[in-house]
Amino acid sequence: MVFMGLLVLVACAKVGAGSAPTDSGIRGRVLLGPQCPVEKVGSPCPAEPFEADIRVVNQSGDLGTTAHAGQDGRFTVHVEPGSYVLKPLSPSSKPFPIGKDTPVSVRPHHFTEVTVTFDTGIR
Repeated sequence: MVFMGLLVLVACAKVGAGSAPTDSGIRGRVLLGPQCPVEKVGSPCPAEPFEADIRVVNQSGDLGTTAHAGQDGRFTVHVEPGSYVLKPLSPSSKPFPIGKDTPVSVRPHHFTEVTVTFDTGIR
């Protein structure tokens, strides 16, 4: 009987060990810009929030997960502490917008804040 109880505890520990952490990860915002062909002083033309998917790749090049930024451009993804690269996925087969890879370092019990940018190609 004691052996069965021990076996159940070990099985539960292994299942929990592979789950995503809840107290560390990446929070960010995706922005699309520039929005104007010529920016002038006093007439700002800020980048705009952009809905997109972002691949989260670890140091070994393995895909960890894909985060989705909503219409407000914001996303949150729970990951283990470590180094990652955020790889923006182009929403179309057209040359633009082009996402810029963003390196991220996540500390234990911390959410790292990042901005991921997509270039509109406007010059």
